Amino acid sequence: MINQWGTPNKSSACGAYGRAPACLRCSLLLCAFLLLCSTRSIAHDLGLSGITIEVKRQTAEVTAAVPISRLMQMEGLSGAGITPVACDLVIRKRLHILLDGEPFSPAHALENTEAGSDMLTWHASMPVTNGRVSVQSRIFPEDPLARTLLIVKRDGCPTFREMLDDAHPLFTDSRTANTINTESGWSTARRYCAMGMQHIFTGADHILFVIALLLTASCLRTVLKTVTAFTVAHSITLSVAALSAVTPPSRVIEPLIALSICIAAAENMRRLGATQDNPAQAAKGFKPDWRLGCAFCFGLIHGFGFAGGIREAGMPRGMLALPLASFNAGVELGQCAVVLAVLPPLLWAAKKDAAAHARLAAVCSCAVGVIGAYWCFSRMHGGS
Repeated sequence: MINQWGTPNKSSACGAYGRAPACLRCSLLLCAFLLLCSTRSIAHDLGLSGITIEVKRQTAEVTAAVPISRLMQMEGLSGAGITPVACDLVIRKRLHILLDGEPFSPAHALENTEAGSDMLTWHASMPVTNGRVSVQSRIFPEDPLARTLLIVKRDGCPTFREMLDDAHPLFTDSRTANTINTESGWSTARRYCAMGMQHIFTGADHILFVIALLLTASCLRTVLKTVTAFTVAHSITLSVAALSAVTPPSRVIEPLIALSICIAAAENMRRLGATQDNPAQAAKGFKPDWRLGCAFCFGLIHGFGFAGGIREAGMPRGMLALPLASFNAGVELGQCAVVLAVLPPLLWAAKKDAAAHARLAAVCSCAVGVIGAYWCFSRMHGGS
């Protein structure tokens, strides 16, 4: 605004630009907070180990997945000390499993480490009579933050999926081999639906991507189209990957999921910048709007990430459609919960004060983009 002396009006300039430093400070603070949370989350995930126990008619097979770096840290081993024999002894010592009341003590075990991976897979089996399972502790009980994901299967059908942590370190399944395959279709559907919801609620990357898609939304119609595109896309690749038709390695998919968050945030900033430059065109809906294509293309990648959850749990033999549909329904319910939590305040802000909504979207997009970039870098270098 120019005053009567031909110089810029200071108060007007402050009104237009004086809020920029405050927005920048808010953005930096939010980025720092989210980086701290994500760093703690990744560090915590490094303490995640896994045990899968599959009880067949007369045999129980146990598979343990353990981060080698954590094993070295807890046992005080050097690189030279990580030999197959040493790893076998250490894992046997750390597995506190009872089968039919007897300690799990197999005669032989197989070990495998994927090239470039920090994860050691240990597999062994032993005969059982009734197939009762009890797990007495986590793999790293001395670490209060360590968790062990326990999956119990019976004749190919996953019956339990529990996270053992410091508060709940024990697990007992008193079912016997005679009770397998008695689960009703409704029980199977509920269990896989709960798995799908859990996968969304424990996947910060999926949640952040959905939030990034919503940040610049100003009408319900646009949101419905965007969310539908994302849903259709990830449903396609979830089904394809869960049926093992196409299974890209997680070391490729996980960084791409993080990259999708960065690109969605960058698209938000592009739209917001274009809206500032051309308010008249923005009022009609600034073009091109790439959110729809972004949601569909990256939805295909997120679908491969979702498929990891159902492949990890496994599906009953001869029953593929119901578990797959139920898991996908759980993912959708979790996604809807995120949308219902985030969207109403954003639409209210857009209607109440468009300028404040734009500032909020800019700050949040900046923070989300920084987190996505950090995750992408971390996952490319083995931090995820």
